[in-house]
Amino acid sequence: MHPWLILARLRGIRVTVTGAEHIPTYGGAVLAANHSGYLDFAFVPARGVRFLAKEELFRIPVLAQVLRWLHYIPVDRSAGHPAYLRAVSEAQAGHLIGVFPEGTISSDCQLLNFKSGAVRIAAEAGVPLIPVAIWGSHRIWTKGSRRQRCGVVRIHVGEPLDPECGTEGLRSTIAAMLAELSSKENA
Repeated sequence: MHPWLILARLRGIRVTVTGAEHIPTYGGAVLAANHSGYLDFAFVPARGVRFLAKEELFRIPVLAQVLRWLHYIPVDRSAGHPAYLRAVSEAQAGHLIGVFPEGTISSDCQLLNFKSGAVRIAAEAGVPLIPVAIWGSHRIWTKGSRRQRCGVVRIHVGEPLDPECGTEGLRSTIAAMLAELSSKENA
């Protein structure tokens, strides 16, 4: 089990994961997930994912050290090309790259428009594009809410997509996966 998931369970957060077999055990890939909570990165059940993260986070002293230690990739939102090139290079070198295509947190659980980076990185690097749906993290800690100590988070890792599906294909796949996860909650 991934160390972040162990920590989540110790904090009273129940995490269920389906589809983890779609994440390659070696070689590069781009994991593209919806983003509804501050802790979404911790719920992606994979080996050493190198997430793209907004550059501002790297200005917070202790957090910056942790992000660098985890090999996260800083993104200057006004000039993202260097981060894009680094992500392509690291994916080609066999690393998993984590991308939240919405580019920011959607605190109302509605998918925002996707940016094209995840699809473009996977296509240029020649690696699989893997959709990931995260449901429930918005109840743990999101924009404008107080952090909760416990809750249920459901994650589904979908089958790899051909980057030719495009940004809208990726978005519709994740939307369908989220609908499935939320319907299980109401069943």
